[in-house]
Amino acid sequence: MESTLYPTFFGVPIIKDQQWEQFLKFGVPLYQEALQGDWETAEEIFTQSTDWLNASITKRNDRALHIAAAAKQVNLVRNMVDKMSNSDLELRNSSGNIAFCFAATSGVVEIAKVMVERNGELPNIRGSAGMTPLLMAVLMGHKDMVLYLLTVTHLAKLSKFDRIELLTSSIEAELFGK
Repeated sequence: MESTLYPTFFGVPIIKDQQWEQFLKFGVPLYQEALQGDWETAEEIFTQSTDWLNASITKRNDRALHIAAAAKQVNLVRNMVDKMSNSDLELRNSSGNIAFCFAATSGVVEIAKVMVERNGELPNIRGSAGMTPLLMAVLMGHKDMVLYLLTVTHLAKLSKFDRIELLTSSIEAELFGK
């Protein structure tokens, strides 16, 4: 007999007792470790169940890599990326953002470099509202990230609209001459 529906936890709908138990056992601790950057605990979770490396752990379908990048957890991101494929790094959340978008908005260039070393196409993958990671970094005013992304983004593929938006956003963010 099917169990009754449980309420959502962090917005993640849980349907069966076993799924709820698995989420409590792996998903919740993984979310906490992604925020705190605890690789040892995260690695234990991935060892016990490799599915959690790419599992959605939030209401917005963020994965642990999305959370770790946003939380600026360089070592955790590095270790997770080592276990991932190129396509794993391209997984999107409900807003259409890949983890690299979170890296771009974090301003931590080292996180972006780790991801680009694994998958050089990440800077060219648009996120929510069709924005490039470069534009996201500009909007956040992260000068060092912008300078790095300028070296790894295929600028020739940007439309005239993209270029104008980058220019006007750079001026608004006071990133003159970049």
